[in-house]
Amino acid sequence: YRKLIDRLTAAALAPPLAGPADLPCAEVLPPLAKKTWKRLRKEVKATPVTAPAEDLHGVRIHVKRVRYAAEAVGPSLRVKKARAARRFAQRAADLQDVLGANQDTVVARRAIVQAAGQPPGDDTFGVAATRLFERQQDLAIDLRYRYPKVWAKLNRPKHTKWMRV
Repeated sequence: YRKLIDRLTAAALAPPLAGPADLPCAEVLPPLAKKTWKRLRKEVKATPVTAPAEDLHGVRIHVKRVRYAAEAVGPSLRVKKARAARRFAQRAADLQDVLGANQDTVVARRAIVQAAGQPPGDDTFGVAATRLFERQQDLAIDLRYRYPKVWAKLNRPKHTKWMRV
């Protein structure tokens, strides 16, 4: 027991670290964010505007990861790159918002269909449900048109420059 305590204490006082632990955060962390970014670019390339909602939701999850990576890495960078990482994270948040709103329309339309499938009690409810569904459908179409535009604002070399060491 005493040997174990001595070994744990020694490890805590002088932890065995991998090579990158000796390098500055500004050198080690941006490539990790870039790796997440490359995964997102690949996902977006494989997910056209006409893709099923589940696929767009998958893109949203990747966007969230990229945004969080930028937010986590940014503070470890020098002022100019940190500012660029913050702006990049904001653009990622904009894309995340568009894709999130699209997912909200999917959930809303499912709920409307489910509610409309209940035993009829009132014709005005059916008319209102139809109109509400149509509005959600129109919003989903609008959001799908916005998706490539918002992506294009994020996917510019000048916005990802901060990831390069």
